[in-house]
Amino acid sequence: MIFFVSMLMRGEADLSVPVRSGSTFGERHAAEYCAMYDICGTRSDGKVLNCPYGSPSVKPDELFSAKIQSLCPTISGNVCCTEAQFETLRSQVQQVRLISHF
Repeated sequence: MIFFVSMLMRGEADLSVPVRSGSTFGERHAAEYCAMYDICGTRSDGKVLNCPYGSPSVKPDELFSAKIQSLCPTISGNVCCTEAQFETLRSQVQQVRLISHF
């Protein structure tokens, strides 16, 4: 999962599936292009739902970029996530780290 998320954050995943967004239906995910961006709500189990996006990746500010690199040092440049999405990922990674110590 972390690999997949990091590929999305770097805009490298080529999912080759159409995405719906404010842009033209049928566009495909490619480098520097996001399939999802931001959080639209939550599922019945409390997990977040990411929003279909279909637009270019965005440049994080310096503080956000530093947060990303603290968890994923190889990620730099534009990303396909908001700080809220990143904090969700950080929380999930911390849970996995706690579980793996048992």
